[in-house]
Amino acid sequence: MRIQADVAGLSLSRLASMARAGDDVLEALRVLGKAGTNPVAQALAHQGKFFEMNLEVNLEVYARSRTRSQPLAPPVNATSHKPRLS
Repeated sequence: MRIQADVAGLSLSRLASMARAGDDVLEALRVLGKAGTNPVAQALAHQGKFFEMNLEVNLEVYARSRTRSQPLAPPVNATSHKPRLS
């Protein structure tokens, strides 16, 4: 996807300011990358405990909750796990 912007009406000082801001962003991303982190991690760094939710379904628990008379239909995102019916 290509975004087009009409910059013809902007002054040279405004364009120079935007270029400096872009350079600052690229430099910040470079430094964060070298440190092994990213902007999101930095934003969350001093916010207290952060819990990352795992939204994947545990197929073993799912399979145990079903009876043999009910069809076993694993979730769509389950690609490599085969549920057991025991």
